[in-house]
Amino acid sequence: FICDNEEDAVQASSKIVRSIGPDGRKTQYALLEEFIGGEEFAVNLIASPTTPRGVQVTDIWMYHKIQTDGAMVNTYQEML
Repeated sequence: FICDNEEDAVQASSKIVRSIGPDGRKTQYALLEEFIGGEEFAVNLIASPTTPRGVQVTDIWMYHKIQTDGAMVNTYQEML
């Protein structure tokens, strides 16, 4: 769900908590996060003691999403 205000967020989280999860069990919790518009990227890292900062980037992905029925849906992703 993408909510415009706190009341919408409370209603949406109530629907989630009353639903059955993908594993067939009753959902007990809902996680709410702030929606930030714009491009979305995923950066995958591995711990690497041989690099100066201790991590090494393995790959970077850009997600292409559309908004449908109040949710952002990933249509495809592109490795950069």
